[in-house]
Amino acid sequence: MESSPSDPSLWQILGESYPAENTALENKPSEEKSLIRTGDPAFVAPVPRLLIRSDYFERSLSLVHRKEWVIGRGKESTIVIPDRRISRRHAIVEAIAPGLFSLIDLDSLNGSFVNQQRVTKPVILQNGDRILFGQTEVNFQTPARMHLVNINYEDDPLACPTVLMTHASAIQGEIWREILSSQGISVVWAASKLDLMEIMKQLEILGQPPGLLLIDLGTTRSNPYDFCRWCRDIYPDLKVILVTGMRTEIFPSERQWAIRQGAVDLLAGFPRQNLFGCMVETADKMRVVLNALEWQPLEQSSLVNTLIALQEKINLIERE
Repeated sequence: MESSPSDPSLWQILGESYPAENTALENKPSEEKSLIRTGDPAFVAPVPRLLIRSDYFERSLSLVHRKEWVIGRGKESTIVIPDRRISRRHAIVEAIAPGLFSLIDLDSLNGSFVNQQRVTKPVILQNGDRILFGQTEVNFQTPARMHLVNINYEDDPLACPTVLMTHASAIQGEIWREILSSQGISVVWAASKLDLMEIMKQLEILGQPPGLLLIDLGTTRSNPYDFCRWCRDIYPDLKVILVTGMRTEIFPSERQWAIRQGAVDLLAGFPRQNLFGCMVETADKMRVVLNALEWQPLEQSSLVNTLIALQEKINLIERE
């Protein structure tokens, strides 16, 4: 499938173009309040991560199950950022202890900066630090240490799967991002205007394909069931889960139809007024995702803490 002339390049999508801090993604409906607030971001999952925003993507990269992450433009990097001003091996984020990370610049041509200060020796990262690699801004997020999920930092070649997702609802997308992150899963949240087929091809070229697609029925540029069949033919090992973010119930016949078209499942949206009351249903949704990824068992305490914090954020926004 050819990309249209108006489609952004991979450099624009994952690298060089990024908005100001806390700018909402273009796929987020303007009439719906986002949980992301200036100075009060809703990154509540008890997992440390790096956050990269562009006009087209939000990448939430969980820092778990490794001792270090190489950041660079080269495909061999752990975290690939296709920014022409970033070196092939630009910097390393190193786990010193649970919840404690340092940033080391690898003698990159254009340098690494933390809060506008050039990195000349290892820097201990603090929650909310703004890191600049080339023209790409990265935010470091870590919860309070006493709330950290129980994670290990032994190198794991299968570490940290990535879910590529789209959502028609801002709040539904943020809920999904946080509960996925609570399980140590990295998340790439794509704007709905992008062609998912082209994104898949570009990510494959980068050597960073997702392990799972989580696609809202209301966001695909083409028929979502056609997309499922296309994935089944072109990427037979890649699993797709469909969601109906604007509805909290689905009919069994709808679910069966989605499965027949190649989806792993069709999941209803979250009842945002009663997240914790629907804990069992939410845990079931997460188990569908974890099974599809062949990932670790559900970290229930992390999920519970995340849902409680999300509900507090939602209640606060609804009262405004």
